[in-house]
Amino acid sequence: MMRERFSVLLFSLLFATVAGAQLSRNPCINFPCPALQSCTSPADAPYCVADPPTTCQTVTVYTHGLMDSFAQPVDPTTPSAALSTLLGASPSKYDTAGCNKRFGDSFPIGSCLNCKFCGAKVEIHLKPCGSDQPENDDYVIGVAPFSAAQVLASGRIWPTGVTPREEILVVNIPADKFNRLFCNGPKPPTLDVYVEDDTIVDWVRVTIYSN
Repeated sequence: MMRERFSVLLFSLLFATVAGAQLSRNPCINFPCPALQSCTSPADAPYCVADPPTTCQTVTVYTHGLMDSFAQPVDPTTPSAALSTLLGASPSKYDTAGCNKRFGDSFPIGSCLNCKFCGAKVEIHLKPCGSDQPENDDYVIGVAPFSAAQVLASGRIWPTGVTPREEILVVNIPADKFNRLFCNGPKPPTLDVYVEDDTIVDWVRVTIYSN
């Protein structure tokens, strides 16, 4: 009887451990979907579903950096002049290993879009550099040098209390903010993406919706 009780207790502990591991696991953390799709994981395996329907007639997608899971060699970036000044002398590129190197890249905003933006989505595949303090790293999306009027979105990459780990950061940009920045006054030629210095970036994908 004692042996049977021990076996039942051991099975219960093992089941609870496995169940807890499944609940805490997020298969979408580093699972890239094709453009215009998003990752979902209702069970324990990720798959891609189409983004919500949009009335926008034109979808423009830019992907910089190879989707190669941070493999070497590094992939080049093309920062604007203003963003290059902000990054300094030794900026990070795609897949650059090590800490204390700022990352930034710029994406062209074509004149053919005619200032009728319906919104945008920015996806960044990133991970902590392995030391220093990645938990206090921020991202900024907008136009360098990122004055208050030039910022579309910004924030902490990993929220307070969350252990930094590899993930795909997804940032949705509302249409009103996009139009305000790119259609009022002189039109900036690029959308700039900036990531602070203890984070490694694998790739960035920018999706712009317009009419």
